Amino acid sequence: MKLIIIYISLLFFIACTNSPSTIKTQNLQHTIKKKFYSSGVTKEMISYNIDGLKDSVSEYYDEDGYLDSSINYINGKINGIKLYYEDGGTFENLYKNDSLISKNWYDSSDVLKYSLPVNITNVSHTTIKFSSGRNYFDPNKTDTLELFNKGLPPFNRSITVSKGISLKHLSGDSSYLITCSDKFKNLKEIKIVIGIVQNLEHPLSNEVKFDSVYIKVR
Repeated sequence: MKLIIIYISLLFFIACTNSPSTIKTQNLQHTIKKKFYSSGVTKEMISYNIDGLKDSVSEYYDEDGYLDSSINYINGKINGIKLYYEDGGTFENLYKNDSLISKNWYDSSDVLKYSLPVNITNVSHTTIKFSSGRNYFDPNKTDTLELFNKGLPPFNRSITVSKGISLKHLSGDSSYLITCSDKFKNLKEIKIVIGIVQNLEHPLSNEVKFDSVYIKVR
């Protein structure tokens, strides 16, 4: 009797380690179907419900075996989070019945860079800071200006500045090199208008002018 039990246990172990292409979950409500690259690396694991529709989380892998994307389905439609990884970043899109509700893009450090849509009521007014410590701009000196808006991801921010003034984006999300053209060094004040971009591919198509700041020049 003991030998029979050992034999049955051995068969079960061998069956588990062979990674079958179709696996039924314990509650028998879902079936996981696996596909493989020619190398034997898992290509995708798709979850189907009892009606044969995609349901629950399905995962897709690259040829090196790393997770490329995951999608949550309910009865064949995308409902919930779709995650995919590209250019070292993470795209997190929220769907309801296959319709895109919102999208977020995080960099490799999990810092939110872009969001759609942006809730304007959650965005703070603009604050500024000069690296020189001055509270004004000296057109004859090089300075760095930092712009802050809590709740506004950096790639959702647009900037319009007074004629003759240039803002060159530096490393980081909020730092700009500010310079003044020789023809405009008699300016008394600089106006900076902050906009909220709701379309990364076509920034001007759905832009909301949100805030303005004024900087003294001396």
